[in-house]
Amino acid sequence: MVRAVSSRLWAAAVLAGALAAAPASAQAISEASRRIVISGDAPSACVIASPTAEQGTNASFSSQSAAAGQITITQLVDPVSSTPLGSALAIDLPVICNTAHVLTVRSSNGALTRPGAAAGPASGGFSATLPYRVSVDWGGQSLSRQSDAGTAQIALASAMQGTARVAFATTPGGAPLVAGQYTDALIVELAPTN
Repeated sequence: MVRAVSSRLWAAAVLAGALAAAPASAQAISEASRRIVISGDAPSACVIASPTAEQGTNASFSSQSAAAGQITITQLVDPVSSTPLGSALAIDLPVICNTAHVLTVRSSNGALTRPGAAAGPASGGFSATLPYRVSVDWGGQSLSRQSDAGTAQIALASAMQGTARVAFATTPGGAPLVAGQYTDALIVELAPTN
């Protein structure tokens, strides 16, 4: 009989020891964690979408592609005096640039120019070039200058999207123009600055 009691006491002692050890084992198990880093790169990008134009004065616009268009002056000179007539047109360019950037507008020739014309005034008081006014509005900034005054730039220190407006205008009067086709290319560039 003593043996049965001592066996029961021994089993109770083992059970009590196991229960006492259980919390100790649970404390020995710790949480594990890992950190997974997700990363990506958004490269600097500036995009000019297809331009549109408002109704012009003595000028019209046709879009040739997303990157090009043509302004046609309806009547460049007065048919009697050959002096320049006034013309004007504004072009809207949908723009998005996700970083600091600069919008640059420059004239290829510095003026509407007759191909093959020599620099300077033509003989007999005629001219073979016709400078014009260029105006730019973008990001709350505006500037205006003559096409032969060099590059026009607007710099913004942050990302921006919206509509940039580039306008051109010829002034009526002045020296009569030598007969011929007059052309220029107005180049609009948008470039990240960082």
